Amino acid sequence: MKKLSIALLMAAFTAGLFADDAIVMPEGVFRARLTNSYAFYDEAYNDDGEAKDSTEVSMDLLGAAFEMGMTKELTLGLQWAPAAVVWSDVDINDATLTGQLDQLFVGVKAQIVGEQGYVPNDKIRFAVSPGIKIPLQKYDVESELESALDGDEFTVTSFDNEALGLGGRLSLDYIVNDEFYVNVYSEIIYNLPVEKNLDAQSAAAIYESAMGDLMPYILNGTYTLEEAEAIAMKAATDDYEYEYGMDFLIEVDPHYEMMVSEKDSVKFNLPVRYTVSPEVQVEGEKVVDSGYLLTMAPQVAFFSASGVMPWEVSLDYSLPLAGQNASKSNSVTLQVKLYGRIF
Repeated sequence: MKKLSIALLMAAFTAGLFADDAIVMPEGVFRARLTNSYAFYDEAYNDDGEAKDSTEVSMDLLGAAFEMGMTKELTLGLQWAPAAVVWSDVDINDATLTGQLDQLFVGVKAQIVGEQGYVPNDKIRFAVSPGIKIPLQKYDVESELESALDGDEFTVTSFDNEALGLGGRLSLDYIVNDEFYVNVYSEIIYNLPVEKNLDAQSAAAIYESAMGDLMPYILNGTYTLEEAEAIAMKAATDDYEYEYGMDFLIEVDPHYEMMVSEKDSVKFNLPVRYTVSPEVQVEGEKVVDSGYLLTMAPQVAFFSASGVMPWEVSLDYSLPLAGQNASKSNSVTLQVKLYGRIF
């Protein structure tokens, strides 16, 4: 059976979707963001950094964020990216990822240096964003395993790691002129150990092994088939302690903005992103090696302040440049931003 790696999915589709510059929202102004991403891969980088055939996966994901300027220097942010898998195609019989939810990031961005910062500066912006990642969904392996054993559609794995994450983000902008600046962004999240189920494929392997071990006891009448199935199911659906360690991301993103009218502009970005996925341990035993993924995501955007509510729409294409123990994933993302004032 083909094995779908949780770590590969995490590195492929969730890292850095809302990577941001050091600009904060003015006091009383909000920004709402909605994203739709189509992501796909059929190759993965191995431990030597070579791309090899892997399970073919494609999916459509929605994401959302809301940010609010609380003071001149502080912005409160809620980011759910991607929020949910709305459609998926996994090259494993009856397997799906549709309906899975990602974690919610809650944080505060403080501009330390910059036009709105505690230390005024018109050439450099620097912001820190301490925050927490909150899991919103628990994977029910018993239900999914029963569906898999019955030949019904089943959710093959949890999309997020279900761990509470503590950490934050740093963002530094160097302003060359009114049209051009370069952003360096990083994110570090420490994932607390978490008790959780195995994925359906790992649970199925334990179930089948347990049933094989119990077969002599079924034949000699020690257990009925139903009793043996219950014992095997319990062994397969126990909680295990997962340790995901530290997630790390760094991105360099040049920004160029060209005014096309008094209130409208076109923006061009070329972010290069390096994402590290940590080693994963289950009950103290390593089950997934650490890895990295290097990507580039050319982006074009149109901003308009001509209407009742300022808005922006952007389109980017993310393509892999190199990696290790990570999926060689591509994605296309459409993002819409709306701005408004509450107070």
